[in-house]
Amino acid sequence: MSATNIVLLSPGIGIAAVLDTLCTQEHGRSAASTAMGLHLRRAMAACAAWSVVTTFVAWVAGRAALIAIFGAELGAPAAVYFRLSMLPGLPLIVLTSLQKFLSAQHVVDVPLYAQAASTVALPLFLWLAAPHGIAAITVAAGGG
Repeated sequence: MSATNIVLLSPGIGIAAVLDTLCTQEHGRSAASTAMGLHLRRAMAACAAWSVVTTFVAWVAGRAALIAIFGAELGAPAAVYFRLSMLPGLPLIVLTSLQKFLSAQHVVDVPLYAQAASTVALPLFLWLAAPHGIAAITVAAGGG
């Protein structure tokens, strides 16, 4: 998961974090500014592009790289985990942009409700996925 964090999540959330500054300044200037929506669309597009490109590269080159580094016995299962751990990145970093956009407008209850729901749902997803192996657990952990 640390490779996914370094390759996908940290840069993607960093792109979304730009909205903290841009939308807060726009909201301070005018609460009804249309530039905030423009900033949101640009950040969501940049996050989506980053996620799609890094997931594609991980999907194509990740298996070969992990097998070359760790050998077939360890590299093949690690590649399955690495590939699947990239999939939840797109909704995660795109929705982080929306969260930053809402918090700049002092709307904090919606992201808090979403976080509470995911905290409750994650153990259920993991419990349901456990009999299906590490691949299912990876996807379930990203879905919660």
